[in-house]
Amino acid sequence: METIISKNDYFPKLFRVIVIASHFFRQVAIGFVKRPVATSLKRFAWLIAVVLVLISSPLAHAHFKLNNSIRIIQIEKRTDSLLLSMRLPAPLAYTEYTTSENELENTKPIPYVFSTLEKGQLVHYLDKSAIKENNVEFAKFIMEGYRLELDGINLSGEVIDLQVFTSNKQTRFTNRKEIKTSFNVEWLFQTDEPQYVGDAVIDIRVRYSTTNTNGEIRFSNVLVSHIPQDKIIANLFITYDGEKQLITRATGQLSEPIVLNPSQFNTIKSFIFHGFEHILFGFDHVLFVLCLTLGNVSLSGLLWRVTGFTLGHTITLIAGFFGYTIQSDWFIPMVELMIAVSIIYVALVAIRKKDGTHTTFFITSLIGLLHGFGFSFLLSDLLGKDSPHLVTSLLSFNIGIEFGQLLIVSLIFVGLISLEYFKPAIKNFCSNALAISSMLISGWWILQRSENLINAI
Repeated sequence: METIISKNDYFPKLFRVIVIASHFFRQVAIGFVKRPVATSLKRFAWLIAVVLVLISSPLAHAHFKLNNSIRIIQIEKRTDSLLLSMRLPAPLAYTEYTTSENELENTKPIPYVFSTLEKGQLVHYLDKSAIKENNVEFAKFIMEGYRLELDGINLSGEVIDLQVFTSNKQTRFTNRKEIKTSFNVEWLFQTDEPQYVGDAVIDIRVRYSTTNTNGEIRFSNVLVSHIPQDKIIANLFITYDGEKQLITRATGQLSEPIVLNPSQFNTIKSFIFHGFEHILFGFDHVLFVLCLTLGNVSLSGLLWRVTGFTLGHTITLIAGFFGYTIQSDWFIPMVELMIAVSIIYVALVAIRKKDGTHTTFFITSLIGLLHGFGFSFLLSDLLGKDSPHLVTSLLSFNIGIEFGQLLIVSLIFVGLISLEYFKPAIKNFCSNALAISSMLISGWWILQRSENLINAI
């Protein structure tokens, strides 16, 4: 997420950075050159710093851009209602009014916002007086962009609390006690200074009356968003059921509903699909299984080697997910590089047609260990360590991978048998063509991934 420092603290921080950098620069220079030259270099550094301030100062006025990229949604189950407490960066309430450059457009009135020119640049403020006079309507305007569903039914809520903070003065908002503290602040805005949209966070509490709080809860954002896709928005969901707490994490605008209390059946179904989808659309894993199938001349040998691959990637998928891996920056690109190398290895075995020591159960198990780390990188993006039904999710993801793997193996093996029966002369040609094509693709990946590895070291 691009971070733009607020106007209030941008220049003091920048000034401290300049002072520290100039003194460091001077001390380093004294060690290599005479003091008069070092002093001149220090002055030159100050000149460059001033120029940088003048160039970058307009950034401090981009007060609609997301300075805070975290949205927190907490839902508490009560006997007769669901109580939703949400903190969101104010710009997320105005995604329908933004341009592709992530700035407010000027073609139509913007609710509860007024704009003014400052030093030739348009700056956007929350309209404090309008919000204070119509705080309930303002909160309803915010919540119009969100939908809370219970068992597929859209719930209608009642706004009961509202608070607005400047981002650098906000209270904590990660548990029920901190939420209570946030809404116990006695006034809506904590200062009389103008409130830039980009420097504001909004806290809202809404009650949804319902006699059934045990159904499946879904939360989504229904606003049209013009915020660029590369602007990552982190979302933290905390669901309370008595003393039990479930945490869910997601990134993005939430245009697709997020299930906050998934049933075990839905968890199994979802992660089987994710695992199946990953191996089918993970082209490097597809090529490996393809070449492994091409290089085996018997069904029993193929099943034995596929079992070894499955065992290997299951171990490291789980180990990688729980963080039992090397944490250095070079580890992920190294794994990706070695996966490409493993494809070339099994492709060469397929071309040589030696179904023996080159792809034993032991060797494919070792290669499976490598691919399992690759699977774990994706799983870590889908599943948190504190997610509900954790063990079920891990097993389901791995089962999905096996389904996809068996589908690839079955199609290729049946295709090879059919060619051998009907067109035996073409079988070897097709097998070699697929293996050589896989080698060429993997060779290109090796070049790309080697560069990534070098950059990470």
